[in-house]
Amino acid sequence: MCIRDRKEAMIKNQIKAMYGSIIDIANMTRIADTVYRNIPMDYAYDVIETPDNGFLICGSIVNLLSSVRVNTGIIIKANKQGDVQWNTNVTPSSGGKRLQSIALGYNGSYLLAGYTNDYSYCGDVYNWIVNVSASGSVSTCYLESSYSGDGIRSIIRTMDGNYIVAGVRNPDWYITSPWIAKMNPQCQIIWEYVDSERYYDEYCDYYDYLSSVIETTTGDIVVLGTTDPNAYIYYALRLLKFSSGGAKLFDITTSINAFGHAIKQTPDGGYVAVGSGYDKYWFGTISHLVKFNSSGSIMWDRLFYDGFFYFNLNALDITSDYILAGGNKRYYDQYSYQQSSNWLIKFDLSGNVIWDK
Repeated sequence: MCIRDRKEAMIKNQIKAMYGSIIDIANMTRIADTVYRNIPMDYAYDVIETPDNGFLICGSIVNLLSSVRVNTGIIIKANKQGDVQWNTNVTPSSGGKRLQSIALGYNGSYLLAGYTNDYSYCGDVYNWIVNVSASGSVSTCYLESSYSGDGIRSIIRTMDGNYIVAGVRNPDWYITSPWIAKMNPQCQIIWEYVDSERYYDEYCDYYDYLSSVIETTTGDIVVLGTTDPNAYIYYALRLLKFSSGGAKLFDITTSINAFGHAIKQTPDGGYVAVGSGYDKYWFGTISHLVKFNSSGSIMWDRLFYDGFFYFNLNALDITSDYILAGGNKRYYDQYSYQQSSNWLIKFDLSGNVIWDK
C-alpha cells in the first residue's frame, strides 16, 4: 500500500473512531458479546497507526444492564488487517472512565488520555493519563484530583521527547477553565497554561475548551479550541500558539461560529482546521474547513451545509499536496429514524474539492 493509500485508510479509520461503534473500527470482527456489544453508547474516540503498521484504538463502552450507565475505558490493538491482537478494559471501581486520545510512548508503550470519575451529575470528573505496555497492561501515569474537568481531549509526543496535553479543568461547580500542559514521559508537568475561569449553566453546558493540539516544524505548539466570548450568545473557533517553553505567542478568537475539532500544519507554515456548528438559517449543521496563516489570520473558510442534514467534519490529515477531511452525514428519514454515513473529502491546498464521497 502506497503512502497516499495509507493516508486515506488512516483518515477513514479516524472517522470510524469519531462516529462508529468500536466493533466497526478497521474492519475488526466481533469476538465476544461481552467485549464488543453493538449498542449506540459504545464508542471509539481515537486510533493511531502503530510501529508494526497495525492500529491502536481507544474509547469507552457502557454497561446498559447496570442501574447506572457507567463508562468503561477500552483499548484495542489490531494488526494491519484489522484482526484483534489484544484488548484491555479499564473498569472503574465506581463512576466511569473514558479514553479519548493516544500518543506513542517509549519501549513499545503508549500514553492514553481522557478522564475518570465517580458518577455524579456534573463534578468529580478528573483528567487522567494511563501508560499502556505493548502487551496491554495498564498503569496510571497522571491523575488530576485537585480539579474536576471534562477530560483531556488531545495528547501528542513532542520532538524533544515530552508530551503536550490539552483539554479543560473545572475548578469549581459551574466554572470551566481551558487547560494545556507540557509533561515529561513520567507525566510530571513541565509547564501549564490555565485560562481564565468561565461559568456554565445548570445543565453543565459550556463552550470553553481545547480540543486538538499539534507541534509545528519549528517546535511551537498550536492548539484549536472553542470559546463562548459573549457568555451563552454564541460559540466560536479559537486558536492559540505557545513556544516550546510555554510562552503564549497568540490567542485568537475568530468570528467563525463553530466547535473546533482538529487542526494540522500546512506546508506553507500555516494551519488548516475543521469544525462544525449550527446556523440560524438552517435546520442542520454547517461544517467548516478553515485555513490560517502562520500568524493565525484566516485566509479562507470553506462551508458545507444542506438544510436538513447534519454535516460534521471531525477528522483531518494533510500531505505535501492535498488535504483529507472526514466525518459523517446524518439525517432523519420519513420514519424519523436517524441515518448516518461516513464522509470523506479530498481538497487541494487552496481548499478546492477534488472529490467528495
